[in-house]
Amino acid sequence: MPGLTMAQFRTMAFLYRRSGCSLRTLAVHLGVTPPTCSVLVDRLVRRGVVSRSQSRTSRREVALRLTQRGRAQFETAKEAARRQTAGVLAVVPDAALRRLTGDLNALASAFGDAEMNLDR
Repeated sequence: MPGLTMAQFRTMAFLYRRSGCSLRTLAVHLGVTPPTCSVLVDRLVRRGVVSRSQSRTSRREVALRLTQRGRAQFETAKEAARRQTAGVLAVVPDAALRRLTGDLNALASAFGDAEMNLDR
């Protein structure tokens, strides 16, 4: 993930999937306090990769979105991470990869269900 910390990458990944989410929702996803999340978002806003706007549902909340530049930077970082992961997994035996894939699919489903409940 060239030029991004893991926290920044995770933030951008979440905003890529959940454009317009609130700071509170992002903080819950990241497992940090809202003030910590705000500092992280401030840095990304200064870099021009995240934008803040007033939420359509609450005047007291902001909606967070990746900018066009942010989407491009995230897609580049995501592709670099995929290439690096593919290189690491290239040495794992096929049978182990099949088991791992099944287990990861189960985890993805569980986390997907949990993510759907963040705004409730």
